[in-house]
Amino acid sequence: MEDVIKAIAHGTPHRKNVPVIVSDLIREKLLSGQITSGAKFPSEPELAKSIGISRNTLRDALNILQQDGLLIRRQGVGTFAAEKMMIENRLDINLGVTEFIQSSGQKPGVSDVLFHEKAASKKEGNLLAVAVGEKLIEVDRVRTADGLPVVFSKDIFSKNLLQQDNSELSLETLRLYLLQKQSLYKFLEEELSLNVEYSLAEIKAAVAEGYIADRLSVKEGTLLIHLEQVDFDKEGRPILLSDEFHFLRDYSLTIIRRRKRRHEL
Repeated sequence: MEDVIKAIAHGTPHRKNVPVIVSDLIREKLLSGQITSGAKFPSEPELAKSIGISRNTLRDALNILQQDGLLIRRQGVGTFAAEKMMIENRLDINLGVTEFIQSSGQKPGVSDVLFHEKAASKKEGNLLAVAVGEKLIEVDRVRTADGLPVVFSKDIFSKNLLQQDNSELSLETLRLYLLQKQSLYKFLEEELSLNVEYSLAEIKAAVAEGYIADRLSVKEGTLLIHLEQVDFDKEGRPILLSDEFHFLRDYSLTIIRRRKRRHEL
C-alpha cells in the first residue's frame, strides 16, 4: 500500500480537468509497473490526502480507471490494480513498445539495434514534412518480451534533429541509450527536448516475409499486426515515422471500446 502512495505522489496534478489529470497519472504508474498488478490501493481518504486532492476528485479519477479496466473495486474489501492491464483505443494515449510490453506484465528488452543513414523518399518526405533526399536516420530494432522477439520496429527521423547548438549527437550515443533505456520516446524527451504530443496511426494485418520473418524468428506467412505511425510535437510538426510489426507470441492486444465520457464531450 505504501508503494502505491509513493508511486502516485511523485506526480502532482495540475492544469486541465483534474480528475483526468489524476487518472492519467495513476494510469502511467500502472502501465509502467510502478504499481504492480493486483496491488491494493490505500483507502480513498488516505490516497486523496497523499495526492493533495479532494475525495470527490479522487473518486472521479478512480471511476475513469475502473471503466478502462485498469482497476477493480470490491465492495467492503477495497480497490485493486487489475491483474491484467488493458490497452484502450484512446487517441490521447500513446504507449511506446517498451510501455506496452510492461503493461502486459512482461520484461521488455532489445535483442538488436541497427542504424543507417538514408535519403528521404517521396513518401517519407511527405509524412515527415522534409524535402525528398534529405538525410534521415533509420533505427531498426527487435523488441523482446521476457527474452522472446515480439516486435520488429523501424523508426525514421530527420538527421537534423540530432543537431544540438553547435554539436551533433552521435549515433553511438543513441545506440547506447536505446540499449540501456530502450525507449526512443524518452531519448527524444531527455536528449533532444522533443515531446510527442499526439500521433496518427494506421493498424492493419500483415504477414511475415523475408527480412522481417528472420528478425522475429517466425515462419514466412505468419500473421502479424502492422502499425504505421507518425508522431507530432506540440506545434504539430512531424518528428518520427514508425513501422512496427507485432507478433502476438506470449501477449495479446486488448482493446476497450466505450462511449465518450461526459468530461470528453
